Amino acid sequence: MHSSDSTLFAHDPLTAALLPVVIHQLNNATQLLANLHALLSLGGADELLRARSDDLTETARSVHELGYVLAVLASASGADLLLERREARGLEWMLESVRHGLRRDGHDLADCPAALPLLSAAVGDGWELPWAVGSLLHAAGQTTVAKERLGWSLEEDTDGWELLLPGVSTADLAELPALVDARLPGASCADTAGGMRLALPAEWLHAQPSSDPTREPVG
Repeated sequence: MHSSDSTLFAHDPLTAALLPVVIHQLNNATQLLANLHALLSLGGADELLRARSDDLTETARSVHELGYVLAVLASASGADLLLERREARGLEWMLESVRHGLRRDGHDLADCPAALPLLSAAVGDGWELPWAVGSLLHAAGQTTVAKERLGWSLEEDTDGWELLLPGVSTADLAELPALVDARLPGASCADTAGGMRLALPAEWLHAQPSSDPTREPVG
């Protein structure tokens, strides 16, 4: 979606909530690299790299994933930093940051009862779908009492995919459901008998193969 309506980018609550979290995590990764650089200056590069290969691998993974989340947040605030980058596992990475943000405020999400689906590369400008799911879960998580974990699910049904938030209504989330609908044409937020629902077209997400060795639970 290429929108010229500046009101869509006047203030993004998810960016405000998660930017300090993402920057803190990136600072941690940068500090580790700085420490390694200091050790390398003392010599013995080959031995050091062998000894710290696991740290370097984890740092590279973290920077890659956090860079994606940062690009989504920046794009949600009007700066297209995502450009042509698409990541199938973007939902997983976004929700890891959402959980970090909620835990910092004394809230949390329950573990997803099913494996998170993979993102299609052809939805809007790439940032809208992970932003929408992350925004709704973060806002709904903030409505829970301290230390209570928000129940939720993201599963495929006969008409597509649906994010379900039991016990939450669109009124609980103020203007956010309307903003999600505006930023993500084709999606629909609505109240249901037991909570609220974000309905998504079937082609926007793809179920993960159960044998995918790279998949990790969000929890």
